[in-house]
Amino acid sequence: MDLKRYFYKIYDNDGTYIKTQDDVVEKYPKFTMDMNGGVGSLIIRYARNWTDFYASTDLNLYNELRIIVDDDGGTQIYSGFISKVTLEKDDKGHEYVKATFFGYVSEFPVRALEFTSGANEGVTSLYYASETPEDILKDIIDKYDGKITYTASSVGVTGNTTTDLFNFNTIKDSIDQVITRCPIGWYWYVDGENIINLKSTNREDVDHTLLVGRQINQIKMSHSMENVINDVRLMGGTPDGEEQIYKKYKNSSSITEFGTRTFLKNDGRLYNNTSLDFVGKNLLGTHYSKEISIEFDIMDDHIDSELGYDIESVKVGDIIQVRDPKHVTCFSRWDESNWDEDYWDYNKNQFLAEPVIVEEINYYGTGIRVKASRSIAGIGFRLADVKRNLDNYLNRDLAIDPTAEEEILFTYDDDGNLVGTTQT
Repeated sequence: MDLKRYFYKIYDNDGTYIKTQDDVVEKYPKFTMDMNGGVGSLIIRYARNWTDFYASTDLNLYNELRIIVDDDGGTQIYSGFISKVTLEKDDKGHEYVKATFFGYVSEFPVRALEFTSGANEGVTSLYYASETPEDILKDIIDKYDGKITYTASSVGVTGNTTTDLFNFNTIKDSIDQVITRCPIGWYWYVDGENIINLKSTNREDVDHTLLVGRQINQIKMSHSMENVINDVRLMGGTPDGEEQIYKKYKNSSSITEFGTRTFLKNDGRLYNNTSLDFVGKNLLGTHYSKEISIEFDIMDDHIDSELGYDIESVKVGDIIQVRDPKHVTCFSRWDESNWDEDYWDYNKNQFLAEPVIVEEINYYGTGIRVKASRSIAGIGFRLADVKRNLDNYLNRDLAIDPTAEEEILFTYDDDGNLVGTTQT
């Protein structure tokens, strides 16, 4: 058995190499990778006494850790910064140093989208007229001006164009907004090399076919009606509260299957018919059917060359088809339905017949745990998008150039849609 070797390389915040750490206690690194996110937190213990820690510089806060797997020429699977260092002593008097790392994607929620140079430096209002979502994403990353970058191949071509105002938003809010302007099935993530990816799922192009009892040694499958919504009733109105709007949306076939399951919401963020339809139809379209989810472990091929798999080749957004030789199933195309007409005709006898989309990967060295589902849930971003639009409307007078002290005014129509800008 040819075990993998992990190299823990430390750099300062300017990217200058410091050292390769050789006192890591853990045999394997453990972290997660999420769709519409990136690599998560990582905790490492060092067999290092406190005196040695005080004399060292490799564990300074905000230093960068890069983990390289010595596998087929070397693969960088993680990059993150030191956010916290803890000194510990056990009951036998042994001293340890423990460091917590976060992937750089964690900076997105705490960084404002703003001009970072030039005459508009500090301005938090950005207006994109007839731009593609991918070009907007690239501009957002340019203005983020951090460790995360993009390449010519990492950002796909969506084929869409949009006109949008970003006003008083974080980097994370802005990127999530970009996703809502992409076609259905698009997602983003930051990989272990700090490259942001904007991709679409190709549901008919399976990336990995795995067998239960071979590459997969543990699996859990579920289909649930716990979150079914088939009767949506929304109350909204104008931002000033002078007008109220009420609308309801139903799916009769889902009600027949599961009984009536009503969602009631009175939300002042929904200030016109368009915004109510946007939320109502997407809530119903996302939740009228049962949820299908699969969670399974894939063994690494370095643990068993016959039964294992190249776990580093599995990425979030990949399409996986799981087959169980004990349960013969037929492959069928991804289902299609209309939100207000058809019930999703999923057959429980074909639980493993169709591909699933990888949403989360938990890496633990000897294998990975994959969480996947039959579709990408987008309603969370759409609800956030409605809130962002209202926030932009309410904050439209906050966009002030801090250098020239000139106010940027935004003109809206009666429905709250942006129609133009003026700088005074």
